[in-house]
Amino acid sequence: MQKTLPIDQPGQPVLVKKYAGQRLYRPATSAYLTRGDLIAMANNGENFVVIDADSRDDVTLAYQPIIVEY
Repeated sequence: MQKTLPIDQPGQPVLVKKYAGQRLYRPATSAYLTRGDLIAMANNGENFVVIDADSRDDVTLAYQPIIVEY
């Protein structure tokens, strides 16, 4: 049985799905995000997790260098 992540629940990280071509999607708001959006979320103190839509692997750490750069 696969563990499901709560989507944008208070106290839970924001779920962001990464699709092919580095497209980022936030299911709770039905919106595509840019890397700039992730940087803004990090600067605002929002916790988020980036999940690869195909493999369902947590790929959040792959975005850490982009966020730290700004």
